[in-house]
Amino acid sequence: MSMLFLRSLLSNTLIYPIGFILVTLSVPFWVWRRSWALWVTHSWGRATLGILRHVSGIELEVRGREHMPRAAALIACKHQSSWETVAMFLLIPNVAMIVRQTFFYFTPVGWLAWRIGMLRLNRTGHAKALRQLMRDSRAEVRRGRCVCIFPEGTRRPPGAPAIYHSGVAGLYRHLDVPCVPVALNSGLFWPRRQFLRYSGRLVMEFLPPIAPGLSRAAFMRELEARIEPASARLLKNARRGEISR
Repeated sequence: MSMLFLRSLLSNTLIYPIGFILVTLSVPFWVWRRSWALWVTHSWGRATLGILRHVSGIELEVRGREHMPRAAALIACKHQSSWETVAMFLLIPNVAMIVRQTFFYFTPVGWLAWRIGMLRLNRTGHAKALRQLMRDSRAEVRRGRCVCIFPEGTRRPPGAPAIYHSGVAGLYRHLDVPCVPVALNSGLFWPRRQFLRYSGRLVMEFLPPIAPGLSRAAFMRELEARIEPASARLLKNARRGEISR
């Protein structure tokens, strides 16, 4: 049995039970006060990144901190792994993340997602659901929160051809705030739908914001032109010695 498998086994058996126990035992507190819900979310996130670092050897490097939003903004993040859904809450503490509606069905984690103000996307609701998402997102922006969306809608393997959905352009036009693109290489270390966790230096890079006011088509071209080359560069520059295969 390889050391990679054993470290991955230990990492997984720590992350998920700790999260379940923490969320479940604290239900009365975070149902009562939203600040407790945020504390639980951030605590689980810190524990997860700590386990990944000390057990699986996954180090985090954040680049472009000067581009991280200080006020309400739209964040458009590359999506390769579950890792970025954890890290984003720690880097942007009061972010409103857009997730599939089915995520809210998993209790009590789904209840926690509702309590901290995640935004639900009903993929079967078509235009009506999208309009509701626009209204909910604008309400959060008016409260000063950042809204985070994964433009590809689902996790994509590292290096896979980009498939950007037009919903991100609709949000950009509707919210009328800067959009901060985010590139990363997380799929090399926490691959989607895989058990193994590979050691190395995981990089998340915040890119220069796109000012509001572009047309839908121009925005989509600019967003992809910023995220994809940056993500490809991060994948290319990940040193082989840092990825334990």
